Amino acid sequence: MQIGLFLLGCYSAANHSQITFHACWVTSISEMIWTNTYPLILWLTYVSGNKVKENVLKAIQHLEDNTCLRFLRFDDALPDLKFYLRIGKDSAGGCYANIGRMRESKQPQVVSLSGPGCEDVGSVIHELGHIVGLHHEHSRKDRNKYIKVNFKNVRENAMLNFMMMEGVETLAEYDVGSIMHYGTYDFSRNSEPTIEVRDQALSFLAGNRRGLSYYDIKSLSKAYRCTVQCPYRLSCENGGFLHSLKGNTDCFCKCPDGLAGNTCNRIDPRAMSGPHGFCGGVISLSLSWFDRAFIHSPRFPFNYPRRQKCLWLLKGPTGSVIKLSFIYFDIKADSNKCIHWLEVRSNLVGQPGPRYCGRWNGGIIVSKDQHNNMMVVKFDSTEHVGYATTGFAAIASAIVTPDTF
Repeated sequence: MQIGLFLLGCYSAANHSQITFHACWVTSISEMIWTNTYPLILWLTYVSGNKVKENVLKAIQHLEDNTCLRFLRFDDALPDLKFYLRIGKDSAGGCYANIGRMRESKQPQVVSLSGPGCEDVGSVIHELGHIVGLHHEHSRKDRNKYIKVNFKNVRENAMLNFMMMEGVETLAEYDVGSIMHYGTYDFSRNSEPTIEVRDQALSFLAGNRRGLSYYDIKSLSKAYRCTVQCPYRLSCENGGFLHSLKGNTDCFCKCPDGLAGNTCNRIDPRAMSGPHGFCGGVISLSLSWFDRAFIHSPRFPFNYPRRQKCLWLLKGPTGSVIKLSFIYFDIKADSNKCIHWLEVRSNLVGQPGPRYCGRWNGGIIVSKDQHNNMMVVKFDSTEHVGYATTGFAAIASAIVTPDTF
């Protein structure tokens, strides 16, 4: 995720059918964030319709629940305020917002929700993401390592949406699942993909409009210095980061989904529950050829129980990668979806991974370069429809480089 130093394309079009461009200027990160004695953003809605107002409130609540940002609503009885938001429909049309606080502006900043697709909760969060300083994730200067932009498929009037922002500071890992990342067909001129995710197994993440991702939250925590008043500095492990929801001394390690503990050093018991009891754990591997871990579904080689959750965190030495070699795989599926599944987070431990089900004839998954010495494996059979199958068995090891297998 990136917080901008340059404001070159201050727009967004969540409905992907119309774009409105607004003039922007170069600024610094200190000028972009909204500050008070507490990170505070004053806002006024001028939308019509109860559903839209409800979605705006939900979007703001989502930001407040996950960051140290706070929004204060006011009405027209406070005319002397210089910096505030007007959230709703704009005569120019489209859904858009400036990036960061426009300190030189004499007018309130507008978050436009004018058009189909602009008014859902995810789109409002996306636009508010711009307002609090977030650029599009796919504009990062390191994006070519993770995605390919097919400019030949991009509508001419949307080209700026896909330009790389060379001078933008990045505060967290590149995240295809960021709420600020476009989907693979957004703004297409010919129904062909505008963005290709290089790791195709992660393509499903692009275009997330459910809410802030784990790494969106990490970026905002750093940008707004949410932990500056922490009385002590916890050493968060396993992809966790120091966070505070109140911007005060109440600080904690925010952990990737499935991890827990003061420093994210153990598995959350809720991720290992079911009739089989606790299932999973933290496994540390050395580079020794003899150091292997055998992980499998409960009761393997017999059918696993339904309503079961298991989670393993596989760790290797710094500089190593995790190799997961399946020797058996048969997890319940139907023709359209996974009934039960195995999720493998091989890219980022805080990022959802692809879910696997059905039958495999063996296969190998290797952790990627961002958190390359860690991998999370999550088994879920909580859906009780139908019957269970034999499950899976795999051997985990730490290796120096993927070229060694």
